[in-house]
Amino acid sequence: SVFAGFIIDWLWFDSLNYSAVFWKMFTAKFWYVALFTALGAIFLGANFWQARRVSQTQGRPLQINPDAFERYDLGEYAEPLRQLTSGGLERAPLLLWIATIALALFTGLSAAPHWETLLKYFNSVPFGKNDPLFGRDIGFYVFSLPVYHFMNGWLMSLTVLGFIGSALIYGLNGLFAVQGRSLNMIKHVKHHLYGLVIFGLLLKAWGYRLQMFDLLYSRQGLVFGAGYTDYYADRFALWGLLLYVLALAALTLSGLFSSKDRAVWVILGVVLLIPLAIVIQGVVPGMVQ
Repeated sequence: SVFAGFIIDWLWFDSLNYSAVFWKMFTAKFWYVALFTALGAIFLGANFWQARRVSQTQGRPLQINPDAFERYDLGEYAEPLRQLTSGGLERAPLLLWIATIALALFTGLSAAPHWETLLKYFNSVPFGKNDPLFGRDIGFYVFSLPVYHFMNGWLMSLTVLGFIGSALIYGLNGLFAVQGRSLNMIKHVKHHLYGLVIFGLLLKAWGYRLQMFDLLYSRQGLVFGAGYTDYYADRFALWGLLLYVLALAALTLSGLFSSKDRAVWVILGVVLLIPLAIVIQGVVPGMVQ
């Protein structure tokens, strides 16, 4: 268990007279988890409560029949679900609080394994030597790049959770619907969801930029490090994907100020990103290699 592991680690460090190191590790993990949990709660809470505020004023709430759970064989979960939904819309704030805290704690715990990476970042020093490919100090790759990768993934997970939760709240309150090949949604819902999509696309573009620096660790050539294919094929492939994502973000941004529905085009563009990335990052560099 977690408690047993804690005691064993503490006793082992104490036996070596390194108890100060153990408590440094423990406090670092604790405060980073607390910090990222709080930040996650602020981000998710702001999105969920914004969705609920708009839904309260302009939505048509979906009524949940608690007895509906009896139709399904949910076993021991049927009664708790029935009690949880028995209050109808009066339970909505409680459910939002539970969802926000649970998801924020989940995202906060993801920071625990990165405590050492974060500590090194905040205590980083320059190496005084630059890499020949991008002209960055070696300290950037040792201290900064791992943290940027973590932050990119952490923010992306928050954005996805915020989008799914907000869209679910809007959908349950009848504030957007699929009609044929278009999505009908009111102005406030459009601005909120489009804003999250734009933020997610910008994070994706940042991720492609970070992947360019990872080319220095490439293992696909005869020697370790960036080779001809990495520099002339993979690097330009990443630039192509980055520009594609930025163009998709610009298309989404233009949809905020247009009366035309562009949600389908945005969804199509995001879906096409997967096969496009496979071809550009996998097939083309392989042919060059």
